[in-house]
Amino acid sequence: MAISVPLSGTMVAPKGALSNQVMSTGEDELVLISASPISQLDRVLPGAMHYPEEYGSIENSLGKDGDFLDVICLNDNPTFPGCHLPIRIIGVLKMIDDGEEDNKILAVNAVNSRFQNINDLKNVSSGKLDEIANFFLRYKELEKKEVKIFGWGNKKEAKEILARGQYLYLKHQELVRKGPNHKKKLVEMLKEEEINLSSSI
Repeated sequence: MAISVPLSGTMVAPKGALSNQVMSTGEDELVLISASPISQLDRVLPGAMHYPEEYGSIENSLGKDGDFLDVICLNDNPTFPGCHLPIRIIGVLKMIDDGEEDNKILAVNAVNSRFQNINDLKNVSSGKLDEIANFFLRYKELEKKEVKIFGWGNKKEAKEILARGQYLYLKHQELVRKGPNHKKKLVEMLKEEEINLSSSI
C-alpha cells in the first residue's frame, strides 16, 4: 500500500530514520512513513546514550503532552527517511515525562520474518524490555527533568491508548495544525477536559 501524505513536524530516531511518522492502516498494523524529504534534527541527547530501537510517532493521534503518540519499533536494521515500514503493535511503556503523560507504544517490524513470532510482550525478552524502560528512565537526567516509569501495558492497553489518541486528534485537529506555538494552549485544554471528565464520573 503506497501512502503519500503532506505532513509537518520533527522527531527523533536512533539509527537514521529522522522525521519519521506512523499512519494507522488497520487494527494491528501501522505504516512508518517519512514526514518530509528533508530531515530536521529535533534534539541531541546530552548524555552518552542512544535510542535502543527505531523511534517515531503516530500521525493523526494526540497524546496528553500535546504531541503525536510515540512509537518504539523493534527492528534489526536502520530505516531511512522516506522508508515505509509496516509495524505490529505489541504493548506500551506507561510513563510520565517532565510532569506529562508520555506513553511509548511498542511495535515490531511486520515485514521482517525475524519478528514474525513476536505478537505480544511475552514474546520479547525481559532484558530488552528492561533496556528500553531504563533508557527512558535515564535519558533526561542531565536536563534535570524527571521521568517516572509505571511499567509495561499489554497490546490491548496499547490499542486503547491509540484509539483515545486518534479521538483526541479528531477533536482538536484544528488547533494541532496551527503548529507548536499553540502547544501550551492545547495541553491546557487536554488537562481541563480530563479534570472535567473525572469530576463527572
